[in-house]
Amino acid sequence: MNPIKFKAWLESRKDFIAPNLLSFNHHMGKLRAWHVESQEQANLFQFTGLQDKNGDDIYEGDIAKINDPEWFKGGTQGVVTYCPGSASFRVESSKDDVYDNMYLEKNLCLESVEIIGHKCTHPELLR
Repeated sequence: MNPIKFKAWLESRKDFIAPNLLSFNHHMGKLRAWHVESQEQANLFQFTGLQDKNGDDIYEGDIAKINDPEWFKGGTQGVVTYCPGSASFRVESSKDDVYDNMYLEKNLCLESVEIIGHKCTHPELLR
């Protein structure tokens, strides 16, 4: 079973923090992270349960580069997102081509996926 882990982006600090309080709003169906010392709400990103080819954990919001010649000539990159319809994670490319979106699975990640940043810390990689 995969560990359940989160990281949280605290906008005021422009940094990731370990969330020290999680709360679930059952009316909205949302999990929220709070930084207790500053009383700020943080943006929460969940661990996918997968690691990239360098052994780095993959989280929602990470920017992944995929080098898989079977699927993409020259590779592609995009943001790791959760897909509720399929209960899975995928990389959504910034390209308009629907074929540039790829579901993440263990063998692909271990061989072809590299995390090159996060959308909060490196938004320029998405342009």
